[in-house]
Amino acid sequence: MGKRRIAPTFNRLMRESVFVQMLVVLVLLFMLVFSLWGFWYAGVVPLAGLFLTKGFTLGNKLFAEGREGRRRFRMKGGHAVILGWDKTGPGILRRSLEENDRALVFSSLGTGNILSDMAAANIKPDKKLFLYNGNYADGDELNELSLESASRLYILGDAGDPSRDSRNIETAVTILDILEKTSPSTPLDCFFQAYDLHIFNMMQGSDFFAKADRRQLNLRLFNFYEEWAGRLWSFLPEDGEAAYPPLAYDPKRLSEGGNVHLVIAGFGTMGQALAVQAIRICHYANGAKTRITAIDRDMERKKEEFLRCFPILDENGQCVLHDVEVNCIAASLESPEIRRFLKQTAADEKQLPTVAVCFSDVDGSLSAALSLPLEIKKSRIPVLIRQEGHTGLRALKRRFEESRDTEGAPLWSNIHYFGGLDEYFHDGESTERSAMFLNALYHVDALSEDELDTSVAEARKRGFGSLEAYFWAELDEKFRWSNRYQAAALVERLRAFGCALPYAGTRKTEVFPVNASFDGAKAKKKIEEIVRDAPFTGKRREQFAEAEHDRWWAERMLAGWEYADMTDRENLKHADLRPYDELPPETRRKDLLVANASRLLTGFSGEATLGSGEGGS
Repeated sequence: MGKRRIAPTFNRLMRESVFVQMLVVLVLLFMLVFSLWGFWYAGVVPLAGLFLTKGFTLGNKLFAEGREGRRRFRMKGGHAVILGWDKTGPGILRRSLEENDRALVFSSLGTGNILSDMAAANIKPDKKLFLYNGNYADGDELNELSLESASRLYILGDAGDPSRDSRNIETAVTILDILEKTSPSTPLDCFFQAYDLHIFNMMQGSDFFAKADRRQLNLRLFNFYEEWAGRLWSFLPEDGEAAYPPLAYDPKRLSEGGNVHLVIAGFGTMGQALAVQAIRICHYANGAKTRITAIDRDMERKKEEFLRCFPILDENGQCVLHDVEVNCIAASLESPEIRRFLKQTAADEKQLPTVAVCFSDVDGSLSAALSLPLEIKKSRIPVLIRQEGHTGLRALKRRFEESRDTEGAPLWSNIHYFGGLDEYFHDGESTERSAMFLNALYHVDALSEDELDTSVAEARKRGFGSLEAYFWAELDEKFRWSNRYQAAALVERLRAFGCALPYAGTRKTEVFPVNASFDGAKAKKKIEEIVRDAPFTGKRREQFAEAEHDRWWAERMLAGWEYADMTDRENLKHADLRPYDELPPETRRKDLLVANASRLLTGFSGEATLGSGEGGS
């Protein structure tokens, strides 16, 4: 009873009496000092001090190792891995942080350089981000990255590395060895950068990795310059309008005998990539001929470099492609000769010119664009200006479009910037899906029902959800590229034919799904439906097919193929490298199939006839 009264009294005194509060504090301090003296006497406090000192030292060391990228962490999976670092890294990193649980950058460059590039691209360091410094090609280092559980891999290579592409190849081979030992359940998506445009072109025609390797590593080769060339005229965005006008931006004028004319100022790597892209996609049939004019002061050396990789001129300097004309001019863009040429081009109503200023010097590109003749500035001719960054360019574009000449007439009504280094590379998923479908389309059309039944059974056995995926897995990489280029050319061609592209809801489902009821007969029936529901008929269908054949012809010639009476694929010779009207019916059928299936690939709407709509964006 007494104890119950004492507790409330003490609590009340603690709340109300300052004296009691001070007394309790003094007692506690005395007990603390007495305890510390006892510990000191026993030698415990110096030992604790030693532990504290060592702890602070270890903490500083760990902090320094983390800051310098020397610490390693065991990743739990679901992380994106970026090997190497260059100016394209920030865009890839930004997307990786948005889509993945974690992102890891492994580079021989100092982490300070990476953080500086991130800051310039407005990317803040994140707890999801890990920066490693070291040799990303080293097998022991790669073993620490948990690649078998990663969600995506980018092999970029380090900026300034003279052996960058060969090191990237070495890295990919080492990663394959690691994955073979760890046996991931699904192939690791790997985006492999071939930095040199000519090495990139060479690798497309060579199968560096066997089909068995692709079960471990789903390798996707890319090149910065070709990525941008594709984005200009072959990019079908998932939503919104196309950022750049097509080369054939006036379908009506094209159908009446006009021709596309791409003028490239600056024939370095970017200019060459744009020229190659135009050669691959600018085929319109109907007698239309595409002109490409490249202008550069150092043209002799750059032309030789270009032709060494892309043999499109004969011994007389004439283009070997029957519907493409390529001219290389050694001159300055500001020279009187070129200014006269540009004025004449702008005044020629038969031409559909686009001017692309591609100098590697960013300020040089801007200066060259400003020096273009007034006839170009005042027209609706698209002007593309290469800029390595994009910060503030929207405001600059708006300033240009608001500018007026001395008489108040508007200038620069169709100016566009391209080539940003810190923008995310489009993975080309729409193009890849379309390429897979085109490849399956040819197989299904060519095989018998019994052969298709066998393919369906094998696809089910190996866990493929569609014939598209099964046939794609069996296809050599060099032929995959042919399908990719075929799909990429559809965007430009359909817009040139006056077709409206939706830029949304592109096809994501398989046309040939390997479900329980699917067999060879149903696959063949699907082909019949595609032919029956073709968006093109009569002459327009033949024109589309002819344009597709001309595109294939150009693609083969770029890869070094030649005409021969008998096809010899081992020696790059083909009997179909000739005009469309000389082909046998069974060969024409392949090109007609693409015309029939084009709506499935892009979902376009409108009348599929030349001159029936606006092609500009």
